[in-house]
Amino acid sequence: MKLLLLRGLPGSGKTTYAENLIKANSSWKRVSKDMLRDMLSLGQIDEKNEFLLNQASHTLIIYYLTQGFNVVSDNMNLDPKQVQLLVHKTCMKLNTFNMLNQLEIEVKEFYTSLEECIERDSLRPMPVNQSIIEHIHEKWFDKDNLMVPLDLRRILKEYI
Repeated sequence: MKLLLLRGLPGSGKTTYAENLIKANSSWKRVSKDMLRDMLSLGQIDEKNEFLLNQASHTLIIYYLTQGFNVVSDNMNLDPKQVQLLVHKTCMKLNTFNMLNQLEIEVKEFYTSLEECIERDSLRPMPVNQSIIEHIHEKWFDKDNLMVPLDLRRILKEYI
């Protein structure tokens, strides 16, 4: 079973990639914090909702993996600490089911230009908006337009 973490700005193509993946192969399930946010809090973003949303997202990912599905997470996955927490929870839970040795984790990064992400976002029914995308880019990308590094090997080291 595989956990595929997609990383990138809003509008970078993560959701389109995830939707195409699950359309092409029924062994994949998609977990989307955007969809959960709309369902659980009508899209409202605040600290309490985000905490609950992360818990719900982690629970769904772990559930699908324990049922033998592959899971694609099309969240931004830009914060290494949040990715580390997700990987930690997933590995701990799968270990209790003696399934950890079956897990493969992959990260796919989307380096769509800031301008293209803003343009794509403007065409959405519920856009994130330009200033938020620019803020996210400023926080998680360097001057060369590279994402804050995610050292998956280091994160997985204690489980391998």
